Amino acid sequence: MITFDHDNQKLLCDREEWECYSNTPDSVIEKINELVYAVVTTNTDPVVAQKTIYDTINANVEYRGYGFRDSEGDQCTTDIINKYYNSKIDRWANLSLTAERRNEKWVFNVTKHQKEMKKYQELEQKIQELQQEVDRLKKEEQENQLPDGFKIKQTLTLLQDTSKLDLLLQSFTWNDTPQGHLYWSAIFNHIRKLSDKDIIQLQKWVILYYQQQAK
Repeated sequence: MITFDHDNQKLLCDREEWECYSNTPDSVIEKINELVYAVVTTNTDPVVAQKTIYDTINANVEYRGYGFRDSEGDQCTTDIINKYYNSKIDRWANLSLTAERRNEKWVFNVTKHQKEMKKYQELEQKIQELQQEVDRLKKEEQENQLPDGFKIKQTLTLLQDTSKLDLLLQSFTWNDTPQGHLYWSAIFNHIRKLSDKDIIQLQKWVILYYQQQAK
């Protein structure tokens, strides 16, 4: 478990979380935890923090030798960072950083990185919105199509007397509906009631049936 003890200025992260080698001394894990805590609490950018931790561990033969720069170690470092900053970076995020020389010192171009991240997040948001719209249109299309095996007589009888739930089994193929098999099965087995929304859906299918018959 990853825990921040800010009162004592400590990171609590055990060997199971780090997935380091079994012969790793507890003292080394404590040093790694101290390093990570010091970095995350003195940086404002999660990607800069990630690169700083990676580079520091990589430069230490002992830390590297116990597997703290293996994929599991990198993932644990990233999990700690994401928990501290409430971020969602992956373990390769540091590769997007660039460095430039300012006043005789090499520094990370955080502003450029933040702009790139903002563009990426905006693009990701647009993709999610488009996917939601596609899903909505698919569902709407399904709702406006007759399911396989649709039986008008049984459906009309059910609409006239909604207590005759055994007719559900004969009215249409449950799998071929937006609601799915489990949904109609729960109604058939009296786990949930036939709602007004369900009745409206049945009525829509009846109307679609007669529209198709009229063509």
